[in-house]
Amino acid sequence: MANQNSNDAFTPIPNTLLEQLAKQHLSGSEFKVLLVVLRKTIGFHKEEDVISLTQFQKATNLPRWTVWQAIEKLVSKTLLVRKTLLSGSIYRLNKDFETWKASKQNIT
Repeated sequence: MANQNSNDAFTPIPNTLLEQLAKQHLSGSEFKVLLVVLRKTIGFHKEEDVISLTQFQKATNLPRWTVWQAIEKLVSKTLLVRKTLLSGSIYRLNKDFETWKASKQNIT
């Protein structure tokens, strides 16, 4: 285990957000990509941030195609909002939980 210092910074994720995320059916890659967005936004006290596919790849150790697919799924589920610019894409979490599209997967 890595040496953890009590002075390390942290990302303050609101409990209501964690509770809503726990109800979502996300793949491992979707969850990793979502964590990167949370870290790059909430972790730096921002509403949104420009995040490249390369940054996602480095942060998650996922292949580029898998990162892209995860982003597309999160956008289609309306958990992520993406603004596409000529210079890249800006991502932010959709904090309006009521607009999230619930997964149709059944739990048995």
